[in-house]
Amino acid sequence: MASLPLASTLGVAFQPPVRAADGGPARLWAAELAFDAADLADVARPSAWPDGRPTWLSPPLAAPRPFRAASPLWLPRDADGAPVEVAVRFSSDGSAWSDWYTSDAEIAAAMTPRDLHAGRLFFTPDGQRARFIQFRIHGPPLRRLVLALHDGEGGPSVATAAEEAEPRLRTLELALPTTPRPPIIARGAWGCPDGDKSPRWPPEYAPPTHIVIHHTVTSNAATDWAQQVRIVWDFHARTLGWGDVGYHYLVDPQGNIYQGRAGGDNVIGGHTFAFNRGTVGLALLGTFVGVQPTPAAREALAQLVAWTCTRRSIEPRVQAAITAERSCGAMAVSKPTVAGHRDFAGHGCSPTDPNGTSCPGDVLYQELGNLRLRASSIMRGLFITEAKLTTTKLAEGQRLDVRVTVWNNTTQVVRGDRNPPPGFAYQEGESFSAKPATGFVRIGLDYAARPAQPQYPYRWGLGGDLQPGERRTIAGAVILRTQRATDYWLTLVQEWVGFAEEFARTRIVYDLTPPKAALDPQPAHAFGPIRISWSGSDAISRVVSYDVQVRDAPSGDWTNWLANTSATIGLYKGKASKTYEFRVRARDEAGNVSEFAAAPAGATRTLVVSEGYRLALPAIRR
Repeated sequence: MASLPLASTLGVAFQPPVRAADGGPARLWAAELAFDAADLADVARPSAWPDGRPTWLSPPLAAPRPFRAASPLWLPRDADGAPVEVAVRFSSDGSAWSDWYTSDAEIAAAMTPRDLHAGRLFFTPDGQRARFIQFRIHGPPLRRLVLALHDGEGGPSVATAAEEAEPRLRTLELALPTTPRPPIIARGAWGCPDGDKSPRWPPEYAPPTHIVIHHTVTSNAATDWAQQVRIVWDFHARTLGWGDVGYHYLVDPQGNIYQGRAGGDNVIGGHTFAFNRGTVGLALLGTFVGVQPTPAAREALAQLVAWTCTRRSIEPRVQAAITAERSCGAMAVSKPTVAGHRDFAGHGCSPTDPNGTSCPGDVLYQELGNLRLRASSIMRGLFITEAKLTTTKLAEGQRLDVRVTVWNNTTQVVRGDRNPPPGFAYQEGESFSAKPATGFVRIGLDYAARPAQPQYPYRWGLGGDLQPGERRTIAGAVILRTQRATDYWLTLVQEWVGFAEEFARTRIVYDLTPPKAALDPQPAHAFGPIRISWSGSDAISRVVSYDVQVRDAPSGDWTNWLANTSATIGLYKGKASKTYEFRVRARDEAGNVSEFAAAPAGATRTLVVSEGYRLALPAIRR
């Protein structure tokens, strides 16, 4: 058995601001064993592999101190090269070893501030501490490999944390039957180092439309599940550099639910690349490739899904549209509203698919149909199941049409007013000012630019009472007169009682004013490709694209160089010793297009000379 000096190690202990529990204050410890290409060449021995790809095996490596979990991170030599698999195994004495735990790139380099591909977080067998680790690389050589080691001690136990699970949230809800909130263990109760805050990843918010189910690919045999949650937090927050755990909630095999991402309602997490905005990430602690989740975990997950769907008006058994936010352009797709992580594969911008995963494991994935059925059977309440906000240009103004489907999934009649009737069109600035009896339910529309009270000034009655199980579609409209670009959203209003969660937040643009565009000043000469830059502005909405044209100066025909591009800089490859002229126009969210900027503000002439051209300079007399 051999051990090696490490290229670099880092050990940090955390003591979170939580009260001492049965295990004392929680402490997390992390270390990294880092190897560059030269280290790997010295350490790992090449060997043959049946598929022909090279394999590199390290000797046993001694860790700076005992650890319970490890994750490999790496940087390949070729970003678009052959896939890489990194495996690790553990030992307490350097002689008896665990099985190999193999991981491909579960998390792409683009998703970590450190620009390293990240594998899975592997726990030691039965959660016992190990002293030695060995790695195996299957694929082309790496430029860098990091083995992140994790351990923890103290902190609340599962039993202690569960005793403090909060049965309710302090939210404004309708006075109607609703799905009960399952007990949830708050971050402070399970010993999160940052407590209820997330100082290194400030919360951002977006209303969710989908729920994504994950498994953490960790041990199924652990006993201290609160400790596992803390280590998962450490892996996401520090090893990956995200600043907080990416899942919104985690569920252990005993059925305990742990709050994950800090920030409260509608906070954006980090669990499904390109789809984090608009999704809630729920993770079962464990690995469910060939093992069933426990009955307690399945029921807790169903209760959590039902409660989340109720509060967000999500129907768990349908598909709905969601937009992938990608660097290569947004992409609208349709996905199950309760989906597995693997359902979001195939929508990346690079050959390495960040969502190309087996998560949440074959067995759990096959259980998703039953999960949807169970969650649907638990759900109780009055829901908006569909909502659409659309606009139509008028001779004077713009018509904002509202169309909402409401479902009474309770056992009692919902009192629905008839005033104002469905289909009623408000003029901008009007509001529903009547004060009906307590308990009547209406559809409410609000917007971000509203100057003052009342909230949800535009309200429509349901057209009468809504019977148990009944669905009804209500339409209405608002005639907009003020040009603006702002968010509108819908909710259910129970008069003199409260509001439900917001629904269908949509950016509405009423803009009749064209934007402005201009080319930036350009040098008179260019030695190689011409660097052209431009900008635009809009007084009401946003500039979304540009058209850039070019011609041979001074009187050639204008031709399109870049059309409908969001870029604001480009390199034009002209011909040597020629002069070109450029102009640009802008397009805004409403589709208004500016005129092409005229010379001199919108045109430039740049002489392109050959690469071998040199300026003739006069000789310097001495």
